Amino acid sequence: MNASTYKAKALAQLIADDVKELKHRPELNKYFNSIKEVRPISSEADGIASVWARFVKAKPLAQPIGQYKLELLYISQNDDGLKAIVQYHFVDLKSGDSVEEFARYYDLKSLL
Repeated sequence: MNASTYKAKALAQLIADDVKELKHRPELNKYFNSIKEVRPISSEADGIASVWARFVKAKPLAQPIGQYKLELLYISQNDDGLKAIVQYHFVDLKSGDSVEEFARYYDLKSLL
């Protein structure tokens, strides 16, 4: 397993654990329980984030009947150790309106 794949697997586990917690928040529960589509996004200029967008599997969040699209924007940050910034953006599929957006930071330094 190469380093990029390992980082993606580590990030996937951190995100999965975090989503379990986020789903219990009353203000986010309705969005996480009604995701029909998941779209990973990254900048082509951010090579590490591009790997994350390809390999972090968030598809299990999607359900056949759902009201929202979840866009996950991956950004890598390498100041004093590798960190991932993941922006969660929920879009209403009928109207195309943005209904909720927030970002989470994941420190990968201790996992590598």
